[in-house]
Amino acid sequence: MINWLSNVKPLHAVFLTIGFLILSFVLVHIFAIFGIFVAIGFPIWWILFPRYTTCLYCRGTSVGKKCKACGEVVEKQVSPPKNFKSVAINTLTILFVSILSTCVVYVEYKVLDKYVFPDGSKNIVEFVIPESKQYKIGEIFPVRLEIDTHGAYVNAVQCDLDFDPEIAEVVKVSLEGSFATVFIQNETNNEKGYLRITGGLPNPGYMGEKGLFATVYLRSKKAGILDMAFLPTSLVLENDGEGTNILKLYPTISYLVKPEYISDSEKEIQESIYNLSVLGVMSDDEQMILFDEEQKNVLGTEDVEITEESIKETINIGKKLFEFDSKIIEIIKVLFSLFEKTK
Repeated sequence: MINWLSNVKPLHAVFLTIGFLILSFVLVHIFAIFGIFVAIGFPIWWILFPRYTTCLYCRGTSVGKKCKACGEVVEKQVSPPKNFKSVAINTLTILFVSILSTCVVYVEYKVLDKYVFPDGSKNIVEFVIPESKQYKIGEIFPVRLEIDTHGAYVNAVQCDLDFDPEIAEVVKVSLEGSFATVFIQNETNNEKGYLRITGGLPNPGYMGEKGLFATVYLRSKKAGILDMAFLPTSLVLENDGEGTNILKLYPTISYLVKPEYISDSEKEIQESIYNLSVLGVMSDDEQMILFDEEQKNVLGTEDVEITEESIKETINIGKKLFEFDSKIIEIIKVLFSLFEKTK
C-alpha cells in the first residue's frame, strides 16, 4: 500500500488513507457482529448459487497467476471457488477475520473502559421520571425531583432544569421530606426557564430507589407541551472520598397543558393550599439553608450563561463508541450462550 501511495499526490494520499481507515473501522465492527454468519452461509451459498459466489483468493490474485485456494490459474478475478477445498479455505478465512475483528473490538472496548471511562463499571444514578399528567391553564402542580442511586451512596446533588417559560413558571420550591439536610443554592429564573437546586448530606450519604430531593411547584400559563429537561450540568456525587459524578442520564419530563382554564374557585383553593403570595422556599426545621447568590462555583461546576447551545448536550463520540462496542460484546455473548445450549 505504501508503494502504491508513493505514486499518488500527497493530498489525495491523505484522503485515501483516511478513507481506508474509516472503511477498515466499519468493516471490523460489521465482521465482529455478522462475520460468523457469513462464514456459515458461504458454503451453503456456494452449493445453492455457485455462479454467484466469489472466491476471495481469486479476487486477490492477478489474472494469469495461480490461485492459492482453487489451485488453478485465474482467468478472471471475479470467479467462484472451483472445488470444495477452495470453499473450505474461503470459509476458514472469513471465520478467522471474524474472530480477529471480535478480538479487535474487545480490545477497543477494554481500552475505552479502562482509560476513557474508568468509572463506567460503577453504579449509575438516574433521576426518576414522574408520571405524565394533564393540567389546565392556571393550574398549580407539583413536580417531584427523585433519584434512584442503584445501590450507591451519594452525598451531594446539583439539579439543573430547563423549561419553557412561556408555558409554565416556578412558583415555589419545597425541600420538605428531602433526604438532603443541607442546601447551598436555590436559583430560579422564570424569564429564561431555568432552575438550579443544590444540596446534600453528610457521611454516609443517601442510598435508595426513589429518594425525594425537592418538589417544584409550577403554574401553567399557556396550552402546549411542557418539557422539563435535566441539563448536563446536573451532578450527583458519590460518597467515595473523591466526589465522583455518577449521574450519566439526563431525562426529560413532559406534561400536557390543555387549552382550558381553571375556574376562579379552583384558583382560590390552590392558592390557599400552597400559600403562594410570595415566591419562596419551603423546608423542614432540621434542614440547613445556606443559599449564597454571590457564589459562582457550586460542586466544582462553574455557572455559565444559559443559552440554547449550552442546554443541548455535546455529543461524545468516545462515549457513543464505547456504548456501541458494549452492544457488540453483548451480542457475541448471546451467540456463544446459544451455541452452548445446542451442544
